[in-house]
Amino acid sequence: MAIAVVLLVLVLVPGIRAKINGASRWLHVGRFTMQPSELAKLALIIVLAYYGERYQRRMPKFVDGVVVPGLIIGAVVGLIFLEPDVGTRRLIKCG
Repeated sequence: MAIAVVLLVLVLVPGIRAKINGASRWLHVGRFTMQPSELAKLALIIVLAYYGERYQRRMPKFVDGVVVPGLIIGAVVGLIFLEPDVGTRRLIKCG
């Protein structure tokens, strides 16, 4: 998850991000090109599943069941919304 968040932050840096087909939400690493938002969505699912399994007895409490997962989701989705293109935002918003 930490790697995904760092990559999402790197997309916000103008000198590091790459522009492909008019979208500047890509990163080039050597010959490899990737969208950090795709990795972040997968990491978010894994982290939330781990959190839910690890703390399932504490989930009925408001802080442990709503606030903490909400902060995790908010951090990732917030960085995706800051990306310089709207394509991924539409996928998250519409489902």
